[in-house]
Amino acid sequence: MKKHLLSLSLFMCAFIGFVMAQTINPLHVDGRVYFKINDDVNLNVVQDEGKINPKDVYFLQNLNAKYAISNLEMPFLSAKSDILQRTFKMDFDNMEMVEELIKELGQHPDIEYVENAPLFFISVVPDDPYYDTELNGGFLFGSANASWHLNLINAEDAWDVTTGDPNIVVAVLDNAIWVDHPDLQGKVVSAVDLGNNDDDPNPPEPTYIWSHGTHSAGLIAASSNNGIGVASIGYDISLMAVKLGDDASDGQSMAAGFEGIVWAADNGAHVINMSWGTPQYFQTMQNVVNYAYNLGCVLVGAAGNNGNGMETQMNPDIPINYVGYPAALEHVIAVGSCDIDDKKSDFSNYGTWLDVLSPGGYATQGLMGIGAFTMLSTTYNDAGDMSGLLTGSTGGAGSFGVSGKYDIMQGTSMAAPVTSGLCGLMLSANPDLTPEELTALLKSTCVNVDAQNPEFVDSLGAGRIDAHAAVLAAANSVAPLTADFIASQVVIPEGGSVDFTDLTHGTPITWAWEFEGGMPNVSTEQNPQGIVYNESGAYEVKLTVTDADGNEDYELKTYFILVGDYVGGASSAWVEQNTTFPNQYRGVFNIQIADPQTAWILTYDGTGGSITTDYAKTTDGGITWEPGVFATPDEMRPGDISAVSGDKAWVAMYDGVASAHGGIFHTSDGGETWVHQSTAVFNSFCNSVHMFNENDGVAMGDTDGGSFEIYTTNDGGDNWIKVPGAQIPNPQSNEGAWTGVVTGVNNTIWFGTSTGRIFRSTDKGENWEAFTTGEANVSRISFWDEQNGVIICQVFNQTTGQVTSWKMRRTTDGGETWNPINISGGHQFSDVSVVPGELGMIVAINISQSIGDNFSAYSMDYGTSWEMLDDSIQYTCVQFYDAATGWAGGFNMDANYGGIYKWKGIPNQPIYFASSPEAEVYEYELYNYDIEVVDPNTYDEEEGEEAPTLVISADDNLPAWLNLVDNGDGTAKLSGEAPQAESPSDAYNVTIYATDGENEITQNFVINVITTNLAPEFTSDPVTSHIAHLLYTYNITASDPDGDDLEITAVQIPNWAELIDNGDGTAVLTGTPTTTSMIGFSVKLKVSDGIFEDNQNFNIVTTSNQPPEFTSEPITVGEINEEYVYNVTAIDPEEQELSFEALVIPDWLSFVDNGDGTAVLSGIPTEGSAEGYEIKLQVSDGPNNV
Repeated sequence: MKKHLLSLSLFMCAFIGFVMAQTINPLHVDGRVYFKINDDVNLNVVQDEGKINPKDVYFLQNLNAKYAISNLEMPFLSAKSDILQRTFKMDFDNMEMVEELIKELGQHPDIEYVENAPLFFISVVPDDPYYDTELNGGFLFGSANASWHLNLINAEDAWDVTTGDPNIVVAVLDNAIWVDHPDLQGKVVSAVDLGNNDDDPNPPEPTYIWSHGTHSAGLIAASSNNGIGVASIGYDISLMAVKLGDDASDGQSMAAGFEGIVWAADNGAHVINMSWGTPQYFQTMQNVVNYAYNLGCVLVGAAGNNGNGMETQMNPDIPINYVGYPAALEHVIAVGSCDIDDKKSDFSNYGTWLDVLSPGGYATQGLMGIGAFTMLSTTYNDAGDMSGLLTGSTGGAGSFGVSGKYDIMQGTSMAAPVTSGLCGLMLSANPDLTPEELTALLKSTCVNVDAQNPEFVDSLGAGRIDAHAAVLAAANSVAPLTADFIASQVVIPEGGSVDFTDLTHGTPITWAWEFEGGMPNVSTEQNPQGIVYNESGAYEVKLTVTDADGNEDYELKTYFILVGDYVGGASSAWVEQNTTFPNQYRGVFNIQIADPQTAWILTYDGTGGSITTDYAKTTDGGITWEPGVFATPDEMRPGDISAVSGDKAWVAMYDGVASAHGGIFHTSDGGETWVHQSTAVFNSFCNSVHMFNENDGVAMGDTDGGSFEIYTTNDGGDNWIKVPGAQIPNPQSNEGAWTGVVTGVNNTIWFGTSTGRIFRSTDKGENWEAFTTGEANVSRISFWDEQNGVIICQVFNQTTGQVTSWKMRRTTDGGETWNPINISGGHQFSDVSVVPGELGMIVAINISQSIGDNFSAYSMDYGTSWEMLDDSIQYTCVQFYDAATGWAGGFNMDANYGGIYKWKGIPNQPIYFASSPEAEVYEYELYNYDIEVVDPNTYDEEEGEEAPTLVISADDNLPAWLNLVDNGDGTAKLSGEAPQAESPSDAYNVTIYATDGENEITQNFVINVITTNLAPEFTSDPVTSHIAHLLYTYNITASDPDGDDLEITAVQIPNWAELIDNGDGTAVLTGTPTTTSMIGFSVKLKVSDGIFEDNQNFNIVTTSNQPPEFTSEPITVGEINEEYVYNVTAIDPEEQELSFEALVIPDWLSFVDNGDGTAVLSGIPTEGSAEGYEIKLQVSDGPNNV
């Protein structure tokens, strides 16, 4: 694996009724669901432009026929998001079974969630003739200003700040957009029809409802000051037309909303307008919004139009004043509508989730002006009169003298685009605003309208938008002054010079440079040139800048300029080389060293992170690098490379479009040609290749057919033979391999997996073993020899991209067991390489967006102690061949500067620890650490030089149970009996010192004392179903393997229950529930032995008590003076104890309850009764009487 339909309706209020074609649920798309597979699941199926055969998917095999699954696809195929790449859209014909499908599919362990596909509803000083023009609708409809909405938000004053930047693009995601409208010509810079899968976003017919998107587009960015039509708040900003509606639909429902957001984000939209919504939350919707937000998009959503309940009258399934989505989602600006007097439009939804109000309602002028003139903008239909408003064929602008392709609409659908246009204007004033910063400025500059809306205080967001205040605030918030700079080179010989370039953000007017060790050592130029460094050392550079307002900032880069051979904390260990790629910012992600003179590198695009087909090689130790482009199919991307010379190399490539398959390509002419070695078929993802020599090699992929797909060759790849699955350990659930996480020494090869296992072969890939590491992932592997190696185990959060877990482990037995490395200083690294031939030596790099967090470092004691080599240099990866040969990847600035760093070595290095401590010991066991300190320097005894005595000592705070003995020969022993652990693992900090009389070094580490205590566990099964109004009893038992005293406590229990701990490992949970609960009352219990604990969590589902019933038929005829006997029987559905009672019987009868669910009614009548004797019997189970 790589190292790394939704139906809509527009929020337009007006007088349009809801047209519902849905038959199962009017809020959902019939016969469609979205689902996401877990982050660690690898589907491994063939897809064609996102289409997948449902029969190929293992977790659908038992569902295809049952639900008549007809379509499965990856709707976000182009999205650069693991979350969206794992989200699928599925259609099925048995649509009435949707809830059963959601439940059944959702129970599969590989599925994260399944949900319905939502149906969104339509929320529906220039010289332009309809700008600031009074329009007269006569006595009936009154008069209104055509651009009242622009006047209300102070648009003219905003245009005095900026009239918009055409480079700012607002995406209109709507049913359709007529891009050839005279007032939109030249404004649409990109367009797509996702409803019909073509590039024509125009409506299928010139109707009022199909004009919804055209109306929104005009409100955002209709051409202004062009002598025709209307003006827009966005003025000169540009539009992106994203059609979501299917031409065959009614124009109110759309089937590509999610896809539209992703398409807009991927194609350069700065703002995304969404004038549609639903009253329901969907996880897929939030995931899509997160994706666009993370790409820097500002998202604006219409709040919805059911604040007055009118939609509910037409469709009872729509709640009154619902929370509208996507408007209410995180990272979306939720927009409500107001009228000309700043009152909330009666139709507009409201609530604490709202962000702002924007004009979208009525211009309340004239006798009947309310409800007549609303928002005038561009349309595909011709303006009609008010009579057409009742039929939904027009908005009625013609009754106000408007003609041509312009009409009026109202709704939060109109309020949202006015806000989106303003967001585009704000970005024109300051394009560096982040979505969070823009939203904060937009809200902070709103006009408070609480006085006009006293009944909606705290439910209208920050208030009504103010364009002038918002744009002015954006212009005044140009990126804060942030000092930064780069150097032409950072590693130079004595007497070398460096040019510096200012990269400060903001508008500085003064520059103050300080060059430690440089000549001159100060400068006030913006870009100082020719700063000379004459003496060996590692020097810092500081830049202080100020702007016109007196703001000041500085950037200090330590160990930045490395001159000559420097002895000390940082070392001039690297020499910068030029990869000569013509494209800027090519980052190196893979280095393959064939011999001390020959190396090959693979690259990625540093501006976007995608893998490129650019590679380079050197055959002279890096003095010159020869760039090239893989002559392979366009869709192929390299994941790993293995080379044996400057002529012969093999590259593992995968299909970058399908993110799967691929194969091995070989060159024997130094990269001039690349031949596909097709016998390595790769039904799975092609990950890695490793050549032991020019004949023998191994190629590896992900799992295929129940085992990892591995091939071997003994003829240079002319023939690749697939290794039988029986010779490879079975993969774990969702286990895959990574590109490039492979290494080999002699005949042994290892690779790491996504579940934290190491696979090893000692016979060049023919037979394999698998070993656990104790971690959840292996992201880097490096070996000194067949026995000694290290791994990095790094786990990323797929949503945030943050590292959630990082560990480094070491093996001394070829990978069978892995022990954690106690790393002093808390360092974490993005890549490491052991140095073959120098056992214990590791070189590491770290890459970060924060300049100061980039560094390289080395360790001589297997990774415990680290010496910094430099910082503030962005290294990308590292690889060593031997102690004299290694490279660290970087980024090239251009074809003439930078890209990779050659290892120069650590001259005159000080003493160092050559031993690494054990990190763990069990309580009461003996801990031993044999310490070794090495002085690498040589001394000439003939010249009277004597080797200094090495003294090893411990910190004063050495744990009392440890003792250190210095042997006086550069070795020492740290030992002691580990004490009893008071927790699962007690950490003891240890600091060891070593000195040669002049230099002192330290080794800091942690010894974890592990308890031998075993955890207790619950041994009883909870009672999870019960009947309301009856006593509930759960007799709890627990045991402890060590016989420790146990305490049982309740973390959470219902308020009707109590827990009694008997103190002997048993407890009782008891109580009487008085209500029913189908979800169940949550119970969380805990048992603890003082160190470990076990938890038992369950729900108690309570159902209503079913009444008992009589099962006997009463005898209704008797004879005088003859004994009457009626044997009464009854049953209870819950088998509860029953009691009988005679409520009404004649005096001559007696009633006896036998106590076993039976009773006897008997007696002798002495006289007859024509009407009969009245008898009433009752049976009771406690709560119910019958």
